[in-house]
Amino acid sequence: QLAMERGASDGVKDFGKRVRANDTAVLVILGRLAEARGGKVPSGTAQADDESMARLGALRGEAFDKAYMSLMAERHATLQSLFRWQYEHCTDEAVKPFVLGTIPAVASHARLSDELNKRVNAEEIKAAEEAAGVAGDPKKKRRFGNKN
Repeated sequence: QLAMERGASDGVKDFGKRVRANDTAVLVILGRLAEARGGKVPSGTAQADDESMARLGALRGEAFDKAYMSLMAERHATLQSLFRWQYEHCTDEAVKPFVLGTIPAVASHARLSDELNKRVNAEEIKAAEEAAGVAGDPKKKRRFGNKN
């Protein structure tokens, strides 16, 4: 929601809208799976998420785009790894199809967030690469958001 309200670029706003729609759908399905097992999906957020929301909530425009896309690129790369791990190690036959069905959306978000991050934070990424002495070295550049 914040991306749609505070973002400067259409790409960031569209990304926020897409993620919100997909996450809402995923939470509905996940809620049904949890209910079928006598549980429920937690309704609150983690402290790290609250802190990120507070930090992003104070920003607008280009500053928001930069901070938001940096966070989204990092979080979606982690989320993609977690979903892959879950699929490989899942023993619950009802959960495995959910994970498999969700991986494409997570991968798409990870790819798009990485591309947008490279665009909106191009100068910052380049400066960090130069400061670390990795400019021009594709293997070392991975740490700075350049996964390709």
